[in-house]
Amino acid sequence: MNAISKKIIFILVTVVFMLAVLEVSFRVIYSIKYRNAEYLVYGIRNVFKFNVDQFRGYIKLRAPENKGDILYLGFRTAPFPIEKPQDEYRIVALGGSSTYHTQGTYEESWSYILEKLLNERLNDRAYRVINCGVPGQTTYGADRLLTDEIFGWKPDMIVLYTLYNHINFDTPAILKGREEGDLLFRAAKFLFYDRSLLATYLINFAGLHSGLTTQNKMESYRYLLKDIIKKCRDNGVEIIVVKQLIRPADFLRVNSEGCTTDFTRKAPDQYMLFLDIIDEVSAEDHTEMVDFSAYSPVCRDRVDSILMDTQVHLSAYGSELLADTLADKIVSIRRK
Repeated sequence: MNAISKKIIFILVTVVFMLAVLEVSFRVIYSIKYRNAEYLVYGIRNVFKFNVDQFRGYIKLRAPENKGDILYLGFRTAPFPIEKPQDEYRIVALGGSSTYHTQGTYEESWSYILEKLLNERLNDRAYRVINCGVPGQTTYGADRLLTDEIFGWKPDMIVLYTLYNHINFDTPAILKGREEGDLLFRAAKFLFYDRSLLATYLINFAGLHSGLTTQNKMESYRYLLKDIIKKCRDNGVEIIVVKQLIRPADFLRVNSEGCTTDFTRKAPDQYMLFLDIIDEVSAEDHTEMVDFSAYSPVCRDRVDSILMDTQVHLSAYGSELLADTLADKIVSIRRK
């Protein structure tokens, strides 16, 4: 081993040692500052665990959450032929937990009901709605999923349920969708995020996490939404964007009646910015939109609320109402 090789190895070992010292220091400081010893073991359970979801950038299901659920290709949907039949009009429902329908059965999801309604109201084709909603899915994940899998199924239409999970972990707008930047982000997310407290801090500090840089988050959401619309158009696929249900005015603080919401910690005004972006992008790109915001509840225990107690997810009635609204929109589009 020559002198240059020894020097390179020495430098690498030194860097690794310094990072390890910093990591331990961060853990000790956070444990003392927040009086929580869990910071000492932050992410350790994932150090030796390969998480394919983090590498590819989107989430797929590994096992049904409810008894009797159908799980196909990592989604809560009925099996379908990858090769689309000639007489089939194929719609893919893309979103997070409200598309998956966390609080009810698959048969209560709006995608399942929408398929039934379309086949009742239209007789020109056989209509199939594939539920690709997965709890926690982000806008970044949906964008990747379309390219990696969904366009290969030859869909005729995408219904995008706006993916407000972007508020919890967004993607770096500074990368502007460049292929090398995308790969770098996915690799960094897999290698560091939720494993290293130091790396997580640096990611947050750089504004790549929703808790810090609102401007970067909104810019990346706008970019990804426009990118999804463009990809659909490039592939000859129609798209409908469903506007989210929750509105800042519906976010109540704790009161004497016990009406609370966890989202008071998430800066409710950010949701209004999301709504504005959906309006602007839909207008700029002449995209069909279904605005379902008017049905938001004032409080989670209102008897006429279409949402569940989280103030985010659709109830069974809410799914029926959304499916009916979407069916009317799609029938109108198909009869033009």
